[in-house]
Amino acid sequence: LAGFNIFCSGFFIALGNGAVSALISFLRVLVFQASSVIILPLFLDIDGIWWAITVSEVLAAIVSAVFLLAKRQRYHY
Repeated sequence: LAGFNIFCSGFFIALGNGAVSALISFLRVLVFQASSVIILPLFLDIDGIWWAITVSEVLAAIVSAVFLLAKRQRYHY
C-alpha cells in the first residue's frame, strides 16, 4: 500500500496538483501515523504499535483512491 500512496502522490505532482500531493503525503506520514500510534495501543496494547503503520497506510490508500476518482474527470485519465 505504501507504493500505491507514493505513486498517487507523484502522480498528482506530475499533473501539476501539488496541493493534493502534499495532502496525501501529510496525511500518510503525520496525521494517520501519529493518530494510529496514539489510539491503537488503547485498544490493542503493544500490538497497536505494530499495527499503526499498516492502519495509516490503509487510510492513506483510501484517501488516495478518493482523490483519483474525484479528479479523473478534470484530468481525463
